[in-house]
Amino acid sequence: MDTKQLKELDQGAYIRAKVYAGQKSALRRYAELVIGDFSLPRLIKYELIITLFGPLPGALGLLLRRYFYRALFREVGRGTVFGRNVTVRHGHRISLGEGVIIDDDCLLDGRGSGEEGLRVGDETIINRHSAVQCKVGPIHIGAGVDVGAGSSLVSQGGVEIGDMVAVGGGCKIGGGVLQLESTDDEADSTEPDRHDFVNRGQRRYSRGPVRIGSRAVLGRSVIVMDAVRIGEDAMVSAGMVVREDVPADNVLMPRDRPLVMPREQFRRRGTPAPAEPSAGTAAAPEVPATAPEPASSTDVDVVALINRALETVNEQLPPERTIRLTPDAPLLEPDGPLDSMGIINLVVSTEEVIREETGVETNLTTLITDGQNAASLASVGDFTAAVQRAVSATSATAGQ
Repeated sequence: MDTKQLKELDQGAYIRAKVYAGQKSALRRYAELVIGDFSLPRLIKYELIITLFGPLPGALGLLLRRYFYRALFREVGRGTVFGRNVTVRHGHRISLGEGVIIDDDCLLDGRGSGEEGLRVGDETIINRHSAVQCKVGPIHIGAGVDVGAGSSLVSQGGVEIGDMVAVGGGCKIGGGVLQLESTDDEADSTEPDRHDFVNRGQRRYSRGPVRIGSRAVLGRSVIVMDAVRIGEDAMVSAGMVVREDVPADNVLMPRDRPLVMPREQFRRRGTPAPAEPSAGTAAAPEVPATAPEPASSTDVDVVALINRALETVNEQLPPERTIRLTPDAPLLEPDGPLDSMGIINLVVSTEEVIREETGVETNLTTLITDGQNAASLASVGDFTAAVQRAVSATSATAGQ
């Protein structure tokens, strides 16, 4: 049972609601965007520091920013380094520890963090082109964290990252659920105001903060969704979309392995092209039309396992194109429902089922890549017979 309760976020906390509330000049809106309120002396100080020192290259720029950028933040520890063109918004809510490195072209935005603020621990590195943005809720980053280049940490409900976490480049970490407003009252047929640029007929919710435990590792381009908790010492493989909690000391990775094969093995409609036998080479023996029964009770019941794989494939096909679980049912187009990608899916699913149920590791990719085996994909019976031979050959090899 999901114990994370969906809670509506404060719409008024979003910057759009603030800057477009009431009649304001462009200057006042800009001031509220970058420093939080309209104070002409503070805005002038901000503009001078960012304009004069932000783009400066080399060691001189690092030295001057190290001294003058302190005035933009709530707190800055010793030895903190700022790269070129770092954008700072609502810095009075941002605290940086000792030895922090903020690389070139990063964004630090504490506008919606509240009193808790945006906090970055000692010796944390935020690499170039990354954004750390508090829309609604605080962001707490621990000590010794590495945030890869081009990553985005956006708080809509809060983000908490423990110590010594490694975040790969291009990761997206942030919560929040966006829902369109609707009504069950049929009498109320009025449409939402399409010119309401603040609310937009939308509501934002969150089930709680995103939490990443100490020493966790996120591969490149990982996306972490609302209220997800990743435990200590956990690892997430590159490119994963994390929608559910990952326990401590566990690894989250894709289940299906990739399959590589030459493109020329497939015809225009996806049917593997049969290879012509070379001179002096006997033609491949004709494959039986029906699947052989297991020779003994110790043999693998290939028929049952392939039926399971077929059921998995059928779940991804429209009802009118599902594969019949009979030996004479065709597989390949145009007589059958599967194109080249469908055949790949069937082969990989069959390997997975055999491995899970029997522990036998089979390699069925030659059924696709070898043109002489094209007949093995004509029907369910042909495919079953080919798999039976592959399993028997694997078992015999293992027994030697």
